[in-house]
Amino acid sequence: MEKEKLSERMTGENLDSLMNLDPRGYGVCRILYDASRRYAGNKSTSMNAAKRLVKILDGKPSSATVLIMTGFVLRPHLMPETDGIVGALLLARALIRAFNITPVLSVNEKNVPAILSTAAVMGLHVYSDIETAQNLPLSFAYITIPVDRIQAEKKTAEITKTLSPELIFATECAGANENGEYHNATGVNMTELESKQDSLFTAYQKKGVPSFAVGDLGNEIGMGALLPHLKKYIPYTDGDGNGIAAATAADTLVTATVTDETL
Repeated sequence: MEKEKLSERMTGENLDSLMNLDPRGYGVCRILYDASRRYAGNKSTSMNAAKRLVKILDGKPSSATVLIMTGFVLRPHLMPETDGIVGALLLARALIRAFNITPVLSVNEKNVPAILSTAAVMGLHVYSDIETAQNLPLSFAYITIPVDRIQAEKKTAEITKTLSPELIFATECAGANENGEYHNATGVNMTELESKQDSLFTAYQKKGVPSFAVGDLGNEIGMGALLPHLKKYIPYTDGDGNGIAAATAADTLVTATVTDETL
C-alpha cells in the first residue's frame, strides 16, 4: 500500500475510534458504528464523509452555500440542547476557512440565542440575511423552521425557491419517525416542541441535493438510513411509527458517542 493511502486509511480509522470511545459504557455508539460503517461501504465513516464533502465543494465560488441543520429543544426547561449547535458552528467555520463559501444554518427559533452566543465565542458573524453573509468575511446566515407542521411546509416552499445549497448537512437535528412524531432519547414524545425540519431536508433530497447527517442515537434526521438496525438494537424504537427512530435517510452518514465529537 502506498504511503499516502496508508496515511489516509489510518487517519480515518483513528478518527472513527476516537469518535466512538465509550467511557460511560453506554453501548449505543458501538452498535450504531457497526451499521454506519457498513452503510459507508465498510470504510471509515469520517473519512468517507470528508472525501465526499471535499469532492462536492472543491472549486466552488464564494457565492456557494451549504445548508447546515441542527437543534433539539429539551424538557423541562425548554432550552436548546448544546450537542449539535457547537458542532454545527465548528463545521460552518471549517467550511468558511477551507472553501470560502457561505454556511446557512437551519434551526428551531428557540435555538437562535444559543447560536448567536456561540458564534461570538468562535469569532463568527451571524446574519439573518443570506446575501449579507455572502458578502462579508467569517460570516454565516441562519433561517428558522417553525414547530407547526403546516407553517414549516410553507417556510420550506419559500426557502427552496431562493436557496440552492451545494449540499445539506444535518447534525443532531430532531428527526420524526414514520408517523411524523418526534421523541427524545428516553422515548418521550417531543412533537409539540421540535422544529419540523424534516420537510426541508426531504425537499432538497427530492431536488437531488447531496445529503449528509451525523447522529448518536437514532432520533436524528438522516438516521433512517439505519432503520432496520435501529429497530433491532436501540431502545425505544419499537413504538408507534418505530418510536424514536427517525424516518429520513441521509446519503452519507456518520455516527459517534456524541454528535459534536465528529465535528
